[in-house]
Amino acid sequence: MVETFAAGELRQLLALAPGKTHLWFWRVEHGREVDFLLERAGEVVGVEIKWGSGATTSDLAGLRDCQAAFGRAFRLRVLLQSGTEVLPLDQRLIAVPFSVFFGREP
Repeated sequence: MVETFAAGELRQLLALAPGKTHLWFWRVEHGREVDFLLERAGEVVGVEIKWGSGATTSDLAGLRDCQAAFGRAFRLRVLLQSGTEVLPLDQRLIAVPFSVFFGREP
């Protein structure tokens, strides 16, 4: 349910953005997936949705695999979650609360 909400919000935001940004999902045959890929001008950002405020290493495996598959085109991994703080988790991975990502809080 939360992924459906996020998809609707992302579509609305992308409609307002200048330029053309494509919204995709990513899945490979062995089951790894990323909920949303934002692709613009050959660059990709992966967004994984987790209802809780934390994620395990296995929860983030799809984002890691996706980053490896896209190589240099992959810019950032975003863990969209229900926490209260924006937290950098590594050089290209950031945890962002729903409220901040969708502009409901600063």
